[in-house]
Amino acid sequence: MNLSQLYYFRTLTQTGSYKDAAAELFISQPALSLSISNLEKELGTTLISRRRNKIELTEAGEEFALCVAQCLKILDDHVDSIKRKSQEQNSVLKLGIVYSAQGLIWSSIMREFWMASRDKPHFVIQQNDTSSLLESLKRGDVDIVIAGSMGPDEQLVQVPCWSQDVVAVVDKDCPLAVQKCDTGLYLDDLRGYKVITYKLDGPVGGIMKNLVKGHDLDVRYKYADEITLCSMVSTEPNLVALACSTWLVGSFERARAIEILDAPKGYRKFYMSYRASLPRIPSTTRNFIDFVMKFDYDKVSNVL
Repeated sequence: MNLSQLYYFRTLTQTGSYKDAAAELFISQPALSLSISNLEKELGTTLISRRRNKIELTEAGEEFALCVAQCLKILDDHVDSIKRKSQEQNSVLKLGIVYSAQGLIWSSIMREFWMASRDKPHFVIQQNDTSSLLESLKRGDVDIVIAGSMGPDEQLVQVPCWSQDVVAVVDKDCPLAVQKCDTGLYLDDLRGYKVITYKLDGPVGGIMKNLVKGHDLDVRYKYADEITLCSMVSTEPNLVALACSTWLVGSFERARAIEILDAPKGYRKFYMSYRASLPRIPSTTRNFIDFVMKFDYDKVSNVL
């Protein structure tokens, strides 16, 4: 006994005719008759009696028809539920991203991926710092993270994406804002100023420490993000922040970002991270990973 025989039998009892059932099932009448005959042989009883062009269920046939209808209804409901959940899973993309990465490049990626997708995905966005987002990724709370890196991690695949320059952020009344905004400055120009930057236990503090090594600067590694750094600069006119050139800097009316001439270009990198041990990555997630890996970052100019 197989599922095809049960579906054939149910359709036959619903239509009441071999001719109509065969047409609905897209099989020949002889094939349908043979399937029902084999089913009766396996059960050791007659299920259906022919009456001219119609069928008539025997007592055993009536009992079996009720059983088959109930079982196939339960099966069909579960199949539909599983398919629906699978479709929902494949259409939802859970993304984690740090605030500072959400500039023009990121919005271009999101828009172009959505436009290119046949089945328009639903984005669920979680915003946090790098460390918290990577932990969420390992727990399975998000599918993909766009953030910095906390170093090599065997649980994650980390793919370099795009980068940001490092700038000196000062208040508009700071002498450096008047003297250096148009020309840029060198790290040694910051001697005598109190310099603040990211805390060392985050993804950016370490690279800032390497950047200023050998320049004899008074640097405080205290803050988590550009929002706090710019807030502090706006409070103290002679304070200088070493920060990534994100759109967040431009959102502060008093803040001025000055190019650092001896800092390497693209000093701070963003990575796309996803779990390394997934047995099966949903199709939308895989498509997004492939899209980001092939994205042409040079065609997009990220702005502050």
